Amino acid sequence: MGNAKYHRVKVTQIEADSACVTFLDQGNFAKVPMSSLVCLSDNLSSWPPLAHHCTLDGVCRQVQWSSEAARGVKQFCGEEVCKATVIERKVSSSKSTLLVTIAREEDKTYVSLLDYLVYSGLATRQREGTAVSRLCPGRAFLSLPHVRLRAGTEHLVEVVYVTNPSNVYVNLVGENHSYKQYKDTMIDDMQEEYGRGLPDDQMVLLPMVGLVCVAMFSMDSKYYRAQVTELLEGRRVRLRFVDFGNSEVVGWSELRRVLDKFLVLPAMAIKVGLAGVTHVGEDWSGEATEFVMETVGNKEMKMVVMEKMTRVDVCQVMVFERNRQEDILVNAMLVKEGFATTIPVVDEAVKNDCPTSADGEQVDIVQLPRLDMKPGTRTTCRVVSASSPANLCLRKLSDEKSFYQMSTELATHYRDNCAPFIRRHWPEGASCMVKTPGEGCVRARVVREVEAQKVELVLYDYGRTLTVAVGSIRPLPDEFCIAPYCWTVHLTKLEPAGGVQTWTRVACEKLQGILQVAGMEVDIEVVDQELVGDSWPVVMFVKEKDEKSGPLEPEQFTFKSVGDILKEEGLAIPPRSGSGMVDGGGDIGVETKSGLEGINKIMENIVSKK
Repeated sequence: MGNAKYHRVKVTQIEADSACVTFLDQGNFAKVPMSSLVCLSDNLSSWPPLAHHCTLDGVCRQVQWSSEAARGVKQFCGEEVCKATVIERKVSSSKSTLLVTIAREEDKTYVSLLDYLVYSGLATRQREGTAVSRLCPGRAFLSLPHVRLRAGTEHLVEVVYVTNPSNVYVNLVGENHSYKQYKDTMIDDMQEEYGRGLPDDQMVLLPMVGLVCVAMFSMDSKYYRAQVTELLEGRRVRLRFVDFGNSEVVGWSELRRVLDKFLVLPAMAIKVGLAGVTHVGEDWSGEATEFVMETVGNKEMKMVVMEKMTRVDVCQVMVFERNRQEDILVNAMLVKEGFATTIPVVDEAVKNDCPTSADGEQVDIVQLPRLDMKPGTRTTCRVVSASSPANLCLRKLSDEKSFYQMSTELATHYRDNCAPFIRRHWPEGASCMVKTPGEGCVRARVVREVEAQKVELVLYDYGRTLTVAVGSIRPLPDEFCIAPYCWTVHLTKLEPAGGVQTWTRVACEKLQGILQVAGMEVDIEVVDQELVGDSWPVVMFVKEKDEKSGPLEPEQFTFKSVGDILKEEGLAIPPRSGSGMVDGGGDIGVETKSGLEGINKIMENIVSKK
């Protein structure tokens, strides 16, 4: 008994010299000798049980759950801390049961226990309302700066996989073979790390499209970095090996979690196409693909970029087989062997992309498409900036991932195309890109020339203006001419209190305080499609948590109108009929004497609360 541990229990049944007990802080049951029971002290018996009886929400109940299902729950939770969200509490005369959802964080994304059990074939869903969660992978492989493959540049590459002559995957060898050495060393380390078996920390709980992982390639039984591209029936997935470009279908259980140290090297496979050639028939023949693979496969080749890469297309390149006497053009060999015909090649390296001065120059004004918002639709947004109730800039929360991806690609493009651009005049309304101290490289529109060699810009995706030197502006490439990720709104049916025409500083600071408490996340509802200038009239709501609910109670939230909060504080009033003011009132201004009425109202509220 010296090493025995005592636990708090509740006796449920007595049988001769033994007792059936429930462990209050663990939730399990056991049959123990009567001699092992001791009375609890008043202090210990006053504590409520720490174990709570829970039922998983959305799962079909079973008369008798299998031992495999129990092991599945244990395997999912392991020693990790899981997040339980209470949906409902069911109380009967004999017990209290919590209806919960349970999730576990894996690789910076949350995986649901219900999704895991259903995908594993250990449970079924109760209703359609509990469909598979829309999972978004929390990690990703880095990308090589593809825009470095500029037209006219020459690279030493290794051809690693060929789908057809229009889809060839290459690895950059790098200066002094540095890229190749990094990749080979990483692959050797992966064999040592993943060849030891399958520890629990390497198991993939639930596959999802976009998941980064490690998998064994069937042809050589070696482990390589991969990314899931499609979920198939029978708990199988299609994945692409990111350092080679080829795909394979494997079972879910064959996936391994990729360690952080194997995410450092960017995905090495770059897709290119052979320039100046096209297939003879309707599509590329197997013989053509086989010829290219036999000619260039797993060999170091010289590659010359003919047409630059865009966000959707691949680089068009000339590939030369290196020879001691002379380099042999593989593109021409394909035509010579009768597997392809020639098409004109555009050598973008000799194009003059840079317009000269404004003298006699006709500059095309490229404008981004306008965002289309439908009245009556509620949208969750992030507040980018808020100077007053009449001037707020928002971004859809659902657009943030694509916005940051676009910003990264734009910054890379700007960095690798940083030669001075000769243009002394930019017409009003022209779209461009510029590097700012705070946001980095951004998209902008020219508003006007303010002085010699300086222009005023409005930043498309941030909603603010900026004055910069003409020499710092670059043309905006066509692939980035998409709708802005930010738009201006104003709170409708609202005017400044106190009879002033502009919003007081107190009102503006109160608005910013409300938004900061809400984490700069709001719901908005467009009232009308008729814009005031470039501003949409909206009603804005913030989500407030009900603090009265306990830690094990379902979380309760309410949505409150931002305009109503400002009215309650005496900082805003409904519009007066015939006031002649636009919805949302004026912009931020200096407080006037009459504006003190709003401040006095605030002071009255504070005093009354005391």
